[in-house]
Amino acid sequence: MKKPFKILGIVLAVVIGSVVVVFALGAFWLMTATNLPISDNDKNLIVRARDLIPYFDEYSPADEYESFEKVRYIDHSEELNYEYDSQKEDEPYIAVTVSHEKSRSDANSTYAIEWSAQRLGLNIADAEIDLEESSSFYSAGDRSRFANISYDGESVGHIFVAQKGNSVFAFTITGFVMDDPRLWHELFDDRITELEGN
Repeated sequence: MKKPFKILGIVLAVVIGSVVVVFALGAFWLMTATNLPISDNDKNLIVRARDLIPYFDEYSPADEYESFEKVRYIDHSEELNYEYDSQKEDEPYIAVTVSHEKSRSDANSTYAIEWSAQRLGLNIADAEIDLEESSSFYSAGDRSRFANISYDGESVGHIFVAQKGNSVFAFTITGFVMDDPRLWHELFDDRITELEGN
């Protein structure tokens, strides 16, 4: 019979070894990524800060606060990222990720990861943040999930993740509340439909 400390040592070695392998694979994955140019089609696929102008009075976002990044990974999947991070307190923070995977099963995994990552990121940012999922408020694509973000009992934003074919669209906004489903249909329906063609 093995001594308890020997068993513990074996378990720790396996855990540490697994963590090292995961980090090594992650590092390799990132190191082999290739930056790609951003096209007009890429920009049109994303709900940007400027797209919200018709819906909010006296809102005039500045392009200097937005950034784009597009990368291709070793498996030829692609990821398009957008962020709007203004220095002005009365403007929203927006983060969008559009992933084009090589298979439906990869897209299924990305869909689940995006939803979990969005939730985890907000909870790490502030433990007082709550999410209230509402599947009946807005849906799009083959499947999607929607949640309201609240802070201290007050709604402060939204999370939305949709999958269409082999693509996944993830959208987070804080600082603006978009509580009319018609707004979501106008902004997102066509973009989610276009995911299959990209």
